[in-house]
Amino acid sequence: MVTSSECPLDAATIAERMNLHVTTVRFHLDRLEAAKLLSRTTEREGHRGRPRVVYSTDAFPSDENAANRQLVEVLADALSHDPDGGKARGEEAG
Repeated sequence: MVTSSECPLDAATIAERMNLHVTTVRFHLDRLEAAKLLSRTTEREGHRGRPRVVYSTDAFPSDENAANRQLVEVLADALSHDPDGGKARGEEAG
């Protein structure tokens, strides 16, 4: 089951929660970011290597995209109630 999160999540965490391959999740995250339905930021954890890329829905202006945000939340909630966590319908839609 997919759960909501107050903090930004990386693609691997989202993939694990949705029981999808991380490449599939990254593809859809890129599309959602292009549609301005989420934002991407990087986090440094104080060690060498690439910064961690995380995604958040905080990109929504307060009222301007309220309907879009509500639609995304309703669709995500509907998918999360599928026995497979929305995997089949998500892949079919993709």
